Amino acid sequence: MSEMVIKSITLNNFGVFLGKQTIELYNGRGDGKPVTLIGGLNGCGKTTILDAIFLNLYGKRSPRLPRGESYSDYLRSLISVGIDGKQEESWVELVMEVPDGNDFTALRVRRSWKERQVRVTDRLSVWQDGHLNAYFAEGWDAFIEEQIPVAISELFFFDGERISALAESEETIESLQTAIRSLLGIDTVDRLIKELGTLVRSKERAIKNSDLYEEFKEAHSRLDELDNEIARLNQEQVSLYTRIEQAEKQLEDLEAQYYKLGGNLYEDRERYVTNHQDLTKRSLDLRAEMVALASGALPLTLVRERVERLLLVSRHEELIQKARYILPEIENLQSMLIKQLSTKDEGIQELVNRTIEARYRELSQVANEDINYNLSPAQVQQVLEVISHQTSRSRELIIELDKVETELKQIETNLTLDIDPKQFEFLIEQKTKKKIKIEEYRKEYDNIRSQKARLEAEKRAVETRILHIGNRIAESDDAERIIKYSIKAQEKMRVFRNRLIQQKVGKLAQAITKQYSLLTHKKSLAEEVNVDPVTFRISLKDERSNIIQKSKLSAGERQMLAIAILWGLGKVSGKQLPVIIDTPMGRLDSLHRFNFVSKYLPNASHQVIVLSTDKEIEGDYLRAIEPFINRRYTLVYDELDKSTRIVEGYFNTNSNERESLWHDRETDTIVQ
Repeated sequence: MSEMVIKSITLNNFGVFLGKQTIELYNGRGDGKPVTLIGGLNGCGKTTILDAIFLNLYGKRSPRLPRGESYSDYLRSLISVGIDGKQEESWVELVMEVPDGNDFTALRVRRSWKERQVRVTDRLSVWQDGHLNAYFAEGWDAFIEEQIPVAISELFFFDGERISALAESEETIESLQTAIRSLLGIDTVDRLIKELGTLVRSKERAIKNSDLYEEFKEAHSRLDELDNEIARLNQEQVSLYTRIEQAEKQLEDLEAQYYKLGGNLYEDRERYVTNHQDLTKRSLDLRAEMVALASGALPLTLVRERVERLLLVSRHEELIQKARYILPEIENLQSMLIKQLSTKDEGIQELVNRTIEARYRELSQVANEDINYNLSPAQVQQVLEVISHQTSRSRELIIELDKVETELKQIETNLTLDIDPKQFEFLIEQKTKKKIKIEEYRKEYDNIRSQKARLEAEKRAVETRILHIGNRIAESDDAERIIKYSIKAQEKMRVFRNRLIQQKVGKLAQAITKQYSLLTHKKSLAEEVNVDPVTFRISLKDERSNIIQKSKLSAGERQMLAIAILWGLGKVSGKQLPVIIDTPMGRLDSLHRFNFVSKYLPNASHQVIVLSTDKEIEGDYLRAIEPFINRRYTLVYDELDKSTRIVEGYFNTNSNERESLWHDRETDTIVQ
């Protein structure tokens, strides 16, 4: 299948990007380097680039348009600060290659606007193969919907917040449900069923049997009531989900305030007191042992060299004593040998005398030396060993005592902090109330879900009842035939929809399971991913096919699951589109970051644009993805102009001169 490629992005007076700035991307085909890395600190414009792409492609249908905000106000908010919006244009332009049969079409798409007195409107211009094409611009929404349906766009262009929402939610979020329905073709089937229902209603008054007509009308009326009630419950469910998220955020803020004020010190105060007592005792014991060492052989450390010299002297004096003992024995040995040798052996006698006398003279010199200390070398050696042992032990005691004293100072600092128990008791009470409120919301949420299940069961029963009535009243005239075949068509479409869901949901679950296994790369609690065919809730199952709550997973595993969901859905979509990711690694630990960088980014698509902070992809992570990087850019914010410029190189890794990432020219300071 042909691949869509974004070749360049140009921003002109858009958000924090003042003037015209362009990011050149690669051609995306066959070079084995799919990744374009764009780095920037928070606030430098990474998310602005993602907003610009959505705006260029979808205009007022952009999923990034804030709820409740008009498109005019949204466009006005995107005009760069510091320019005269009434005179200068703001625009965003994408240069793309999109599949056209067996070939490609080159497109340059620009969406532009200016400040107006009342209402801001945009203008779309499209150049096809270098020529301005007004007809292409008029039909742009239909064209881009075929290439990248807005319902699935956020499967390919997403940010860290979307990953976090998917990771933390036990339910499938609304936008993901919409994407799944679009991917499975369920929306089309539902529209057909609804249109057939509209056709049936338009023919109801032509039914001759008034009793059946009343019953038929009553059943349809009840069906409408059920649809309205289910829609109302859906709204309540969304509202409750929002309240749960808000309450959990407030609880997080209370927790943060609690620990910022020293809540951990408040909780651990008794433990600190006990530790202080234990460490104080240990300090005294160490000092006592050091005093004991000082009263023993340790002072001899000061004269260690003299003791070592004394060992040499004692060994020499031992030789003197041995020489004095041996000399008489040598004299006796000489006499014995001379007597035993005959006078005929005069040559031998002379040799013996000469040899013995030479050795005797040597020993006599040694024996005549003075003995001053008369010490045993073994005793002196033992003293040296005691000195070495006590010196080593004293060092150990000093190191341990220093560590104990440091811990004592830290504990004493913590114990001297002015902690108001009433303040912490108030915060604990507020946290408890907030937890209770969250639990109440969740129970209400579960209750609504139960009500929806009951109403949906009743709705299915009413639909069956309508089918039976329709079969009874569908006779000869056109109205009855239309009702009869429309209802049969609805029935067939519902059967088709259910079979379609069963078939496609299995493939979707397999795709997500495969990507999740690849990303986690370890034996975990989860054996497979399951997609509920009714609610499209995505969950994990263990080896016994029991559902695993996301709370049982680590934060990194939940993030990996969210990425696997997006990856798997993108694979199932069958569309080969660029992937754009904004700050995806904020909550990943080191292992999952490495898996994300080394396994996902090089394989996510034929073109991957990563918008990263300086703390996300660096060091080993940068080296892991280095072979797959095609282009590198850094967003540099200028504090004076309140604007960002785009420079080549990723956080100056390709530059000999280190350049600031956040430059304040008024104070001439550089923030790295």
